[in-house]
Amino acid sequence: MKKFLSLAFLICCLAQAEAADLHGQILNSQNGVGIRDVELQLDNTNLQTSTDKRGRYAFDNIQPG
Repeated sequence: MKKFLSLAFLICCLAQAEAADLHGQILNSQNGVGIRDVELQLDNTNLQTSTDKRGRYAFDNIQPG
């Protein structure tokens, strides 16, 4: 039982350390059309991206922390 709990705890810790992806879309609130060329930066990181012609953006492989 002790080995099982140790393994379960280890798996939980490792799962928390995985990289993540963040995807979204910037829309005009009046007509719902995507806004292109919006510059985005995640706080406290050097990660930057911009929206495409449909207002979509993606931050891939974001490291935890």
